[in-house]
Order: sequence, then C-alpha cells, then structure tokens
Amino acid sequence: MDAQAAVNLATTWTNVAAEASVPAVTRTLNVTIPDNNATGVSDNVTIASSFSNFTVERVEVVFDATHTYRGDLEVTLTSPAGVSSRLATVRNDSGDNFASWRFGSVRHWGEVAAGTWTLKVADRVAQDVGTWKSWKLGIYGTQSPPAISVTPTGTTDFGSVTVDTSTDRDFTVKNTGGPTLTGSASTSAPFSIVSGGSFSLGAGASQTVVVRFSPTSVTTFSGNVSFTSNGGDISRAVTGTGKAVQFSLTVSKAGNGTGTVTSSPTGISCGGDCSESVDSGTSVTLTATPNSGSVFTGWSGGGCSGTGTCTVTVSAATTITATFTASQQMFTLTVVRKGSASGTVTSSPSGINCGSTCSASYLVNTVVTLTATPAAGATFKQWGGACSGASCTVTLNTNKTVDAVFAKTFTDASLVVGNTVKAVHFTELREAIDRLRAVNGLEAFAWTDPTLAAGSTAVKRLHLTELRTALSEAYDKAGLTAPAYTDPSIVAKQTRIKAAHLNQLRDAVRDLE
Repeated sequence: MDAQAAVNLATTWTNVAAEASVPAVTRTLNVTIPDNNATGVSDNVTIASSFSNFTVERVEVVFDATHTYRGDLEVTLTSPAGVSSRLATVRNDSGDNFASWRFGSVRHWGEVAAGTWTLKVADRVAQDVGTWKSWKLGIYGTQSPPAISVTPTGTTDFGSVTVDTSTDRDFTVKNTGGPTLTGSASTSAPFSIVSGGSFSLGAGASQTVVVRFSPTSVTTFSGNVSFTSNGGDISRAVTGTGKAVQFSLTVSKAGNGTGTVTSSPTGISCGGDCSESVDSGTSVTLTATPNSGSVFTGWSGGGCSGTGTCTVTVSAATTITATFTASQQMFTLTVVRKGSASGTVTSSPSGINCGSTCSASYLVNTVVTLTATPAAGATFKQWGGACSGASCTVTLNTNKTVDAVFAKTFTDASLVVGNTVKAVHFTELREAIDRLRAVNGLEAFAWTDPTLAAGSTAVKRLHLTELRTALSEAYDKAGLTAPAYTDPSIVAKQTRIKAAHLNQLRDAVRDLE
C-alpha cells in the first residue's frame, strides 16, 4: 500500500460539515410483546420537516424491555425512505430484559432525517413473554447551512400610482437550507417595508415581506429591496411611476334649448360624454355650440361666466353649467296637394286648412300633425315629402314641405269584357286627368262634347283618343314616358271601344298620382 499516495489523495477530499444531531425523541409505551408472533408490535417517531436538509450518518436506538428470555426478541428500525436496520436478531441468549441497551446503525447513511421512523419488536419463540417499556431515537449527521431564496426573481413593477397614494406588492422569503435562516429586508423611499421586514425561518419555512410604493411626484422611480441574512444576501429590483392626481370635470346643461359643449384638450363632447377625469393643474377650455333654434346664454360654475369660451384650471372636482335657451325662430310648413282628385288637409296646432291656406309658420321644434280629408268621389292615397305612409307628424326644425296625394274613385272599379261602357266612365277619367294636368302646370283639356250625358250623348272613339292625348301631355310635363296602349290608333268605324282601353287609362292615372 502506498501510504503517501493515500495521504495525497486525502488532501483533495471535501470535508463534511461538523456533526450535528436531531433532538432525541423518547417514547414510553409499556405494551405487551405478543408471544411467538412475527407481526410483533411497532411504534413511530416523526421527525419534523424542518430537518429535510439534515443528512443522516448514523442512528442510535436506546431500547428498554422486560423479558425472561431476551434472545427471543427481534428488533428492526425502518427509516422514512423504507430502509430497514435489523438491530437485534433471535439468538441463544437466556438473559433477562433489555435495560437501556444502545443499538447503532450506519445503514441509513445519506438518507434524509425528516419523516416517520418505525421501530418494530417481535417475539419469535414460544413460551417466554415480555413488555416493551420505552425507546429513544437519536439521529446524527450533518445539517445543510441556511440558504435564502426570494420570489419574484425579476424586476417588480408597481405600475402607475397616483401621487400621495400607495400600492403594495408581496415578496416571499424562504429558507431552502438548514436549521434557521435569520435576516431582514430593507429599501429606500419612495419604497418602504410594510411588514415582514425581519425573519427567522426554519428549514423549508417561508415568510411574506410586503413592500409599498408611495410616489411623491409625477416621475418614474427605480430602486432595490435588499434581503440580508445568515444564508446569503439577495437584491430585487423595483420600479414604479407616479401619476398626477386627477379630478372630475363635469359639464351640466340647463335651459329649454339644446346644444353641445366640447373641450380642448379633447375629452368632453356633451352631447354624450359630459364628464372626464383630468390631471390636477390642467387648463381646459370649453366651447358651447347651440343647436338650430337655440341660443347659448352663458356659463356658471368653475369661475366661468359670459357667452364666450370657458377656461378652467382643474384643481378639484368641478362642475360647470352651460345654459341654452330656445330661440323664437320660425319655420314654414307647406302642404302640396297632388294626385287625380282633390281633398282638404288641416293641421294641429291650427294654421293650415288646405283648401285655402296651404302654408303656415310655427316656432322652432313645434310638432305638427296633419290630417287629410278626401273630397267626394276621392280617397286619400298617401303622404309624401317630409312624411310617408298613412299618417303625418313633423317637427319644425327647418322649413318643410309635405305632399298629400288624393286619388279619384272610379265607377265600376274593375271593367271586364262584356261590361257596358258608360258616359260616367269617360266623365270621371276627364276629371282625374284635368286634375293631374293642373298639378303638373297644364290647363284643363278642351274636350269634345264637354258634357257627356247618359242616354243623350253617344260615346265616341274621339273621346277615347282625347283622354289618351290629355294624359300623355301630363306625363310629358312631369318628365315621364307616356303610357303605351292597346290599339294605339283609334280609328272611326274600325276600332271598337273596349273595357281594356278604359282600364289602361285608369292604371296610367294611378301611376301618375
């Protein structure tokens, strides 16, 4: 053996830490040991998790039992890792009792001390009996030194915080090493330690350290939280931004008029958005714009007055009132009667009775309802212009025109083959066409046989031709294409007047209404 080589090799070894021990645990039982029973009796000792960093080198069991033939007993220690040490085996030993016998084992070298250790005692031979009085477990080895860890590990951002207020963030300090980690946390303004600044932690234990950010001005702050301990030192970066105190600026509108208020810088458009949060010290200019039919009559609140712009420096919650008053502006409502027949249109509130008065003026924003009443031989067809459908209600915020369309009622509403063509059919078409001509700025047509009397005036093909001509002139005046007819040329003694001829004329009248 080369002794010098062994010495030289030893100089390269890393020394283990000084031997330490887990506080010994004594258990008093006074239980009968079952005779000739392999199961025996067991008892447990649990070592706290704070020793999870304690590495076992050797264990010692101090065993006390009464027995008339102690060689019958088998004693086994099992570690939390499930490794067993046979401390005593069945043997030829007729002595009595175990009086504070010390058993030792190195079989658990390198295991972790924390967890449940089990001692089992079994009487494996019949006849002699005994009692297990007590036992004590001692564990010896090395304890890892305390070690510190801190989470979160990166830079902690406190975000944007209003000046003269504060917000908190949590850090967790943990002992990842041996028995007791002691130390403290510190930082500098505007950061501060709120709680958990001093710590004393067993192995595996942790503690929350609360850090507060309290900005004093509108700027970005950066710093560090220092954790100093007997298990090492750690620093964590922190940052946060102070933001200005904000106050609400609210616009309230008053008066019987309408309008909008806008701001510069933008934010308020009231209208819809009548309140904004504004940085303290900000100068805001408000502008009032009245709607049609209203006038802006002035400001109140926030130190503003008059009818110009309002400039306010916001240093507290502020409400400013803008007053709009309805003006005496008047707008005209005009009714135009159209169609192939006549009728009357009246208004509520009164003013229009068209017939004779077809236009009236009303105060701005007046709501006017029109009612159409057809003349005899006519029906009301529809509204047009500023109204549509079967009813008409208008709000006067500008000059408006409404069309009232009346339609001629025809005798024998639907003519079919075999129906008698009557003078009244022609007379009604003449009246309807003359009405359409008048609406389109033409004079009444000069009809042959102006009066068609039933039983005395024969209906002629010329009468049919005149109806077509008169109506086509109205279409042309309206800028529309004249209708196309069956039998475009009505020839005396050749073309027979048919129901279809009259139906086509009626349809063309309806189309021009």
